[in-house]
Amino acid sequence: MNTRAIGNDAERECKKVLQRQGYVVYKGIKTRFFPDDIFGLFDVIAINKNEVRLVQVKATAIWPETREAIKKFEVPERVFKEIWLRKKYADKNDFKKRWHVEVL
Repeated sequence: MNTRAIGNDAERECKKVLQRQGYVVYKGIKTRFFPDDIFGLFDVIAINKNEVRLVQVKATAIWPETREAIKKFEVPERVFKEIWLRKKYADKNDFKKRWHVEVL
C-alpha cells in the first residue's frame, strides 16, 4: 500500500469513528484543480448540534509546519481544531489505543 492509500484509509477510518459518535461528517473531494484538504489544512469536518471539529488526519507523522499552520488558523467558539495520528499497529477496535488525538 502506498502512502496516499494509507492516508486515504486513515481518513475513512476517522470518518467512521466520528459518525459513530453522532457527527455529520464531510470529507473533501480531490479534483484535478483543487486538493482535497479543506482550507488547505483539514481532511475532515465533523458537525453536531453543539460543535464543529476540524480534523487533520495523519497516518504516519505530524510535521511541525502542519501543527503551526493549524494553530494559527483562527476559529470561532465551539469550533475545535484537531490532529488525529493513527498508530500503525494498534487494535482497530480500541479508539484510545488506535488514535492519538491532539486538540489545538
